[in-house]
Amino acid sequence: MKEIFLQFELFGNNITLRWFQIMAALGFLAALHLYKKRAINYREDPERMEMALFYSMMGAIVGARLLFVVRNWEEKFAMRSFWKVFDFSEGGLVFQGGFFGGLLTAFIICRAKKIDFLKALDIAMPCLALAHAFGRVGCFLNGCCHGGRCEVNWLAVQYPQNSFVWQDHLQKNYIDPSASLSAPVHAAQLYATVALVLLCIALCKLSKKFNRSGIIFALYLVIYSAWRFSVEFLRDDQNLTAGLSLAQYIAIGTFLVGVGLVYGFKNNKRHTFLELNKAEKNKPQQNKEQTHGNS
Repeated sequence: MKEIFLQFELFGNNITLRWFQIMAALGFLAALHLYKKRAINYREDPERMEMALFYSMMGAIVGARLLFVVRNWEEKFAMRSFWKVFDFSEGGLVFQGGFFGGLLTAFIICRAKKIDFLKALDIAMPCLALAHAFGRVGCFLNGCCHGGRCEVNWLAVQYPQNSFVWQDHLQKNYIDPSASLSAPVHAAQLYATVALVLLCIALCKLSKKFNRSGIIFALYLVIYSAWRFSVEFLRDDQNLTAGLSLAQYIAIGTFLVGVGLVYGFKNNKRHTFLELNKAEKNKPQQNKEQTHGNS
């Protein structure tokens, strides 16, 4: 595992590119590509939808940072300069905060540009899962969001000296200061990567079956929340309250909201992309029937 992707000097300044930043950028590009394709399927202007996605991403970054700062205020920020809030060199993004920040921004942009908010969410959810999967690979390379101690050799990974995991284990007395590696831990980030890729594929498939406005968004909440609640038991990087992490409490809430929305959205208007696809599939058959009739 390697935190730094590239270091170089530019105009007298030392520039450091981290693997997390690279994977986040790749994730955004992959999500943008899928987002444009899905926008066309939903008969929306991909350029117009791209603008909404860009601003939502900005809101997501602000929300992700805000939740991280709130969650770690006493430990990382209370006794340090205020400007440390804007320093990402030590990590510091929480996905669930980013989700709510992006959601709020998307709502504002969609209202301002007269875009169907629920349709925009249905288009975006598989793309969000795909981008998140790339981000979790970045977390794995970075050593953040790491799993708890693992006794199964073929599942376990170890991080090098001075990594986030190594420092955390040293503080918890899991290892000696002379240790060159952390204790073996679950590769929770890679578990999440696999789950998120499968979620992306599943939501794309379900989009063709459940075409009521908002349903794909609701299904994302249900499936992701259930997964997030479960995988948190394999992590060891968060404080617990009554045996659960803050992420698990949020997951319980979003799961219940998702279930309610599934039932609430079941009578919504239908998206039109399925009818368009069926029409396209029927074109060759119709042409064939016309040819046969003329003969």
